Amino acid sequence: MRLRHYALLLCVITFFAYLSSFWNQFVWDDEQFIYNNQFVQNFAITKIFTTSTTAGSGIDSDYYRPLTTLSFALETNLWGLHPFPFHLTNTFLHIASGIFIFLILLRLHLHKNTAFWISLFFLIHPLQTEAVTYINSRGDSLYTFFGLLSVLSFLEIYSHKKRAVSLYNLSLSFSRFFFAVITVVLYICTILSKEIGIAVIGIYILVAGFKFYSQNKLTIFSFLRQNYISVLAIIGCSTVVVTYFTLRATVLNFSNTFNLYNDGSLYSESLLVRILTFTKVIWIYISLILFPYPLHMERSTKIVTQVVSFWPLLTVLVLCLLFYLMLVEYKKNKKLYISFGSLWFFGMLIPVSGIIPINGILYEHWLYLPIVGFFILIYGIYQLAFSSFSSSSRTTFLFYACCTIAVVYSVLTIRQNYFWSTPIRLYEYLLRYTQSARIYNNLGMAYSNKRQQDKAIAMYQKSLQLNKNYPQTFHNLANLYRDTNQPQLAIENYEQALALQPNFYFSYPSLIYLLIETEDYPKAAQYIEHYKNQWPDNPSIEAMEIILLVRTNKETDAEKKLLEFATTFPNEISYQKYLQELLQEKK
Repeated sequence: MRLRHYALLLCVITFFAYLSSFWNQFVWDDEQFIYNNQFVQNFAITKIFTTSTTAGSGIDSDYYRPLTTLSFALETNLWGLHPFPFHLTNTFLHIASGIFIFLILLRLHLHKNTAFWISLFFLIHPLQTEAVTYINSRGDSLYTFFGLLSVLSFLEIYSHKKRAVSLYNLSLSFSRFFFAVITVVLYICTILSKEIGIAVIGIYILVAGFKFYSQNKLTIFSFLRQNYISVLAIIGCSTVVVTYFTLRATVLNFSNTFNLYNDGSLYSESLLVRILTFTKVIWIYISLILFPYPLHMERSTKIVTQVVSFWPLLTVLVLCLLFYLMLVEYKKNKKLYISFGSLWFFGMLIPVSGIIPINGILYEHWLYLPIVGFFILIYGIYQLAFSSFSSSSRTTFLFYACCTIAVVYSVLTIRQNYFWSTPIRLYEYLLRYTQSARIYNNLGMAYSNKRQQDKAIAMYQKSLQLNKNYPQTFHNLANLYRDTNQPQLAIENYEQALALQPNFYFSYPSLIYLLIETEDYPKAAQYIEHYKNQWPDNPSIEAMEIILLVRTNKETDAEKKLLEFATTFPNEISYQKYLQELLQEKK
């Protein structure tokens, strides 16, 4: 088959595997990252690039993924808050990444059939549903899209040919230096899509090493002299890394950049414990790749605190075995696939290994790009183990084995898409495997949206039993009390949410409005002042201030403020109409 036929097969199979997800709803953190994020809704580009990813939702975090947030803002302003185009974009990025992997593997001298199967397994493995079907997890597919495209650009540097494009009478040629610049630019886009993208620089180094050992007639100095432009590209990307860390430690240090897992636990405070725990996490990841059932979010595991214990010793033993197999493969077959796959797999996991404490111990979507290295590693071991068998018998066995695996993966992927389809279905599914305050809170929100208030209250109470330091639960419980005409309970819970997180954006307007309605004007004025200090020139808070002036019999000040409001926010017609009617009633 021709290359385009392989690419078409990858597209069609993946499209049908994810087709059922196109009608899924917004779930999980889509709220704070998309549909309740003011910077996304208002297409506030400056804020998107200068604040944390969740700042537009009034939530403190150290996530910095401006290109991912910008993609959400573009789609929101183009299509509105309809999940379908978001799912379509995620699937497109995923398929494109699979095709990029196919092309990269061909450049690394893998046979077309082998490159196809590895790319297909990447595309339809059920582990990937968390990164593709879950809209907010676009950071994984977007950083992978840019990262793999940059690797393809980096590989072009080794072609020693000028690429030319002709369009009618216009002809453009692209030098190796051009591809070096494009590699650096795409690498910047990779990091700005998701922080883990910083590890893609390791793939450039792997590719350079692979190219060197493939040309074993050259000395390292001759190789570097012939390919000095690739060295310049790596130096450029290294400069990007240094610049990125400098910015994250200074102007982009929103909360505590280098300690994203800031919970004061033994795990977050001890580098040794995190590394020891990672030796156990590696085996959980491998088991999930080989046996992807059941799959769910909010995974965790007991930490490892002893150096001389089962998991560290097992990991060291297997790493020694892998190193031995690398030597045998190169000596026997003059191949490097075990080395390349192992370094890809482990190298891409370094950012989530615990060296820098982040927001969890393990997540399924952290395997999104590392899984490619694992499949290359398995292929290398297979080639080494079965090279003595006849080629025809191996090919037949491998074909049927791969077809069977592909069918199983596709079925499990469609099954996972089903569980991600609605918030209630997802959270009820997750509660089969884990008891989490966040999941109970989210399920309570889902029940509340369906007007199942009794179930919602029960879920919020279970959430608070597990964790009373989660402001969202108090806020959501307050909303429920507000909607069921229990203002005092609502006020208490809004205040509790703000006591836990003073800049929790969403609690202020509702709390201020209830305080005005219950005639607690001094406290309402205090919250208005606090809100204005953090989010000046916000139309909702300006409106609340005018309402307070009307209620406290300051009609003249209210009229003046309303004129200023109309000038500052000319598009807020509904607010202006309501405030005018309120002022007229008072008169």
